[in-house]
Amino acid sequence: LLDSMTVIRNLHYCGDSTINAVLTVKASAMEEFGIKFFYKLDIPTELSLSKTAICTLFANALDNAIEACKQLPKETRLITLESRMQKGMFVLSVKNPLSKDSTLIQDNKQKGMFVTTKADVKNHGIGLKSMEDVVRQKEGKMELHVQNGEFELFLFIYI
Repeated sequence: LLDSMTVIRNLHYCGDSTINAVLTVKASAMEEFGIKFFYKLDIPTELSLSKTAICTLFANALDNAIEACKQLPKETRLITLESRMQKGMFVLSVKNPLSKDSTLIQDNKQKGMFVTTKADVKNHGIGLKSMEDVVRQKEGKMELHVQNGEFELFLFIYI
């Protein structure tokens, strides 16, 4: 992220510099692919999560949403991110529409986790697992929902 030229135009989304850096880079990618980006953040100060954990959560969630949106017609590409830190709880929600012929596959062996649909399974499909590991280590919860043509990743962590 720090090597990316887009960090130079770092936007101030919230009080956490790592989140700001990740969102700046991902917003640039969304712009490149014609994806509308709506966000609402209420994180007034630096989170007490490691930079690696923050990047794992935000970057993987947004990478997955960007990948899904790239499969849609440009006029329907939209990612909505909401996050807040209040009363000792960090919450993150990322939503994106799915194409009507979406091939999301749930792997029952992974307890309802979605698996990659990419041909290169060895080098893809670890993002959600990485996120789940961070959430589990912090004794939080992560949920994935598909409803009304929309995918939502929702997680919370007690900090």
